[in-house]
Amino acid sequence: MSRVDHQREATCRSHTTEESRDLPEILDDRYQVRATAIASQVPTDRWHEWFPDPTVADAVLDRVIHHAYQVPIHGESMRKILPTASDSAITEPTSTGM
Repeated sequence: MSRVDHQREATCRSHTTEESRDLPEILDDRYQVRATAIASQVPTDRWHEWFPDPTVADAVLDRVIHHAYQVPIHGESMRKILPTASDSAITEPTSTGM
């Protein structure tokens, strides 16, 4: 598993101490060199809950927030608003044999 894939998988749950040390390294490698996009349903003021080491959480937040453009999205989830594929089943027209 690549380092990036590992981080994608690890961010869906709380980090172990070892996993939490990978993210600052990735962010250090990219800092002021490449763009990094992070999408989260967890507000940044609650990110400390996801890291076992508060120092690592501070380091991640410092690197992410420093030059960040934050786009907060408010409102109901589109998954709840839009119909699912099973709700709006598309049927093929039947052939009449003509």
